[in-house]
Amino acid sequence: MGQMKKVFTDWQENNPSCDPDVYLKRYIKRMKKRDIEERKILCPNCTKDRLVKITDHDLKCDTCAQEFIQIDEKTVRFK
Repeated sequence: MGQMKKVFTDWQENNPSCDPDVYLKRYIKRMKKRDIEERKILCPNCTKDRLVKITDHDLKCDTCAQEFIQIDEKTVRFK
């Protein structure tokens, strides 16, 4: 399921009486906050950017495109 469809079904199930524009603004705020919290680990390969979570244990650097596996909260290893 695509991301927008997931957001739409979530809106229909949880807040059908809420205005869709207001719901999307709240959703975007939550995603931005989550993105900031998830990008805590500096890339050990290029040391220029922070790692982005792809799945629960897979991380990737946007700058050098190196992929990592998360071992602990702040420990990663090369994939």
